[in-house]
Amino acid sequence: MVVKREIRKKIAGLFIAVFLLLLIFSILIPPGVGVYVHPGTPDDTSLTKGQTVIFNNVNLTIRAAERIPVEFLNFTIFTSTNQYVTHVIFNITGHELTDPNSKFTVTAITNVSNLTYSEGGTSFGYDEISSQNITDFGSGYGPDDPTEEDLTIIYRIVYTTHETGTFKARLLVNASTYDYISGYSTSFSVTYTSGGGGDPPPAPPADDEEEEEEEDEEESTIISEETLEDIEDLYDITLNQPFYGNDTDGDGIIDTFTDPNNILTSLANVNLSGHSIFLITTSTDDIPEFYWDTTTNTITLITHAPGTITDEYMDTEEETITISVSVTKSNWIFIELIDPHPELPSLTVKNQNGTIIPNEQIWRRNGKIYVLDDPDTLYAFIFSYTLLEPTFEPVSGTTFDISKPTITITYNEPIQITLATFGINEITDQLTTTDNQIYIYQPTTDLPKGTYTLTIIAEDQNSNRLTSTAQYTINVEPAEPEP
Repeated sequence: MVVKREIRKKIAGLFIAVFLLLLIFSILIPPGVGVYVHPGTPDDTSLTKGQTVIFNNVNLTIRAAERIPVEFLNFTIFTSTNQYVTHVIFNITGHELTDPNSKFTVTAITNVSNLTYSEGGTSFGYDEISSQNITDFGSGYGPDDPTEEDLTIIYRIVYTTHETGTFKARLLVNASTYDYISGYSTSFSVTYTSGGGGDPPPAPPADDEEEEEEEDEEESTIISEETLEDIEDLYDITLNQPFYGNDTDGDGIIDTFTDPNNILTSLANVNLSGHSIFLITTSTDDIPEFYWDTTTNTITLITHAPGTITDEYMDTEEETITISVSVTKSNWIFIELIDPHPELPSLTVKNQNGTIIPNEQIWRRNGKIYVLDDPDTLYAFIFSYTLLEPTFEPVSGTTFDISKPTITITYNEPIQITLATFGINEITDQLTTTDNQIYIYQPTTDLPKGTYTLTIIAEDQNSNRLTSTAQYTINVEPAEPEP
């Protein structure tokens, strides 16, 4: 009995020791998420088209032990079947960068005048890309001190509904080389403007009615019967009732579109030369077939044409990439181009006369760029950047059958490498270069068999920083030393 009691004591003591050890590790090692992201909560879940819904408590939290290089935030509206609807891109202070449909207002609720930002030095944190705890994250937002409080930034986002259906939202935080993505928000539904379940507004008042009623009539525009017949003939459809638009905020501009036949779909509402127009399709495609000008109450056919890239030029001084795109056209056109640089959020489009196409006539969705314009055939797509990702040779994912491989890292401009690691070893001093643009790494000793993450932190002449990674596998044991 005494022996059994002693064994039980030893087991209990071992359990306590293991528990304390795990507790120490849980305190010292941060969990596998550096940023917590939440899409907020809509203030209303049942709206009519043209109403605004407010997403409160849209937020990101950076753990105190981290410093994260937040490049931008992307708040996107999806349908209930996860189809893209529209989005807004803004920086960490809440300043809008891209709002292709002009449907959002972003407000930073947290005081962002003096955000915690850490630079340089050596720190300890979790790297989501390599799934390991590593040292030195370079510059970024966050206290970089596990004894401090986590950094939480809260936003309020107002979205003006412009399509009917059931929708939800999601927030993405881009941290240079990694995206933190939230779950979906609570769903909300949007229906047609109330008043007869989508029936068109009352007919225009007679000339002898009061002036006040004439002013009320100006709040809506109904397509003419003649134009409605033209649309039916053009697209072989039947529209039993006229479609119409409403001015929902009383500013004299038609801002919502309704087709009581549920056949036509408005893809976007654009201000074109002071006129409110709707891009309309008769199918389920994201390509408009005509636009309706609510000021002149006329329609204009739109040609759809893929663009052809004819040239690409990089200006390292201006930090821009210019893509020349040609199209064949004779009238208004909806240009479609596969997005050559989806990782670069800043895009300017100019026609051949140098005129800048308004942002509200440019859409980036599902890996493509769409531009509405008239009447040129040559365009310049200008992407702005700070510091581009390098190319790795061999490419990331390569398996070596040698223990001392050679890896070349090439940047598009001269840079300074502030830190380089290969696995757990710092290799900054082992990189060689002749022009500060092409760097070569070759281990000085044989590497053990295994998988390694190469991490490079680079800085350009404007102090822009970029962290890049590549992964390699050594598939051979080091040679045995000679006796």
